[in-house]
Amino acid sequence: MKKPELLFLLVLTLFMATPVEAEETRVDAIAYAGSLDYDNSIAKDNAAFYGIYGYFGFGLEDLVEVSYDELTIDLVGGGKYTQRDYTTVYSNFSVPNWKFRFGGHIVSADGVFASDGWTGIVGAHYYELNKWDVGADIYYSKYADAVPEISALQFTPHIGYTVTEEKDFTFRTDLTGYWVHLDDDIGLGRQDFRSVEQRLTFYWQPWTFSAYGWSGTQAFAVRDGGFTVYNLAERHTGGYGADIKIALEDATSIRFKYTRELFNDIAQTADSNVDGFSVSLGHSF
Repeated sequence: MKKPELLFLLVLTLFMATPVEAEETRVDAIAYAGSLDYDNSIAKDNAAFYGIYGYFGFGLEDLVEVSYDELTIDLVGGGKYTQRDYTTVYSNFSVPNWKFRFGGHIVSADGVFASDGWTGIVGAHYYELNKWDVGADIYYSKYADAVPEISALQFTPHIGYTVTEEKDFTFRTDLTGYWVHLDDDIGLGRQDFRSVEQRLTFYWQPWTFSAYGWSGTQAFAVRDGGFTVYNLAERHTGGYGADIKIALEDATSIRFKYTRELFNDIAQTADSNVDGFSVSLGHSF
């Protein structure tokens, strides 16, 4: 990681991690690892990744989330591509029923793909606790090392609704839209990409079951609230996945996740897909 990127992340973290008059602190940590298996890709064979996520809640008004993860892809014909992602997001709840988000995501890579870059994050969401929420996030990504240089602007509206809530059972649905605009057509055939994602979540203590699917087209998209950034020249055309989490008695949880993503490498017309498998271990302190 370059020195300017380190300085940016340090300043952002220190600024966001200084809440005013925090009453009490909640700390959660999640460690995760997994693998990716590519099928019919002209460039990628398989991959492995690992990372850590931290949640720091200060009182009822300030939340800081940070993450680091590293991905290594084995390339077709030999060679490797390694990517490191750093994310910091601050959320403020000082205005009743509102959540405001600010943050940044940095990508630092080694290998044949020139994909170093950064993403700015801003968002606003209105919610009725345990009932429904609506809002949107805006992301701006810049990849100065790419040839040609790439900028991406993304608008991501979201609405969530708790369908039913009982003592030991809750069912929730979330609908998210994605609009991505690239400042240039880099060989993907278009500059605008649109898609929609549906997620269903069942909470049945101590279990959580979640499944999602999305359809449309994406390129250089940002997902998971800014924690996942797709920075390679690929056109994504759909995907789905599911995960299962169990909460244990000692404030620890374990989650198993499967995903499938449909995509085309740049300059490839045949469809490709990648299957992802991961396991995560979380603990609340």
